[in-house]
Amino acid sequence: MDRVGEIAALGTALCWTASALFFERASKRIGVLAVNFYKLLFATVFLAIVAWISTGNMLPLGASPKAWAFLSLSGLVGFVFTDIFLFSAYVLVGARVTMLFMAASPAVTALLGFVFLHEDIGVKGVLGLCITASGIAIATMGKRDARTTMTPDKQKALPSASKGM
Repeated sequence: MDRVGEIAALGTALCWTASALFFERASKRIGVLAVNFYKLLFATVFLAIVAWISTGNMLPLGASPKAWAFLSLSGLVGFVFTDIFLFSAYVLVGARVTMLFMAASPAVTALLGFVFLHEDIGVKGVLGLCITASGIAIATMGKRDARTTMTPDKQKALPSASKGM
């Protein structure tokens, strides 16, 4: 197949969009903490199944205590805290605006790497940053959705969302 990469990218974008809409609706319906709990439950089961299929063990039993500490910390931050913030953002500003911020994440990471780590971005990288910024600008200048407009009560809620509610 000549277009495997393009098909995979399109499939990824569709799954990313569908999951954002699903988690936005679920978070508004049953609450952020409940959605995160059920997501953690399903993710743990699926990760254990994948680990069992690929290694024969459901847990990394051969890992050192230091590796276990880093895995635990990474899981706590990645699966618990950041998803609480993400689901809170879905409730407060909607999936559309939240996904725009997420689309800017690689560009911001590249710029931070350039400033603080003195990484070279290169001509293609700068072009990619410009295309990303243009896409975000076009998307934000599109029609406004009344459900995701920042009303005064949503503006007041942002500090609490940033603290993990």
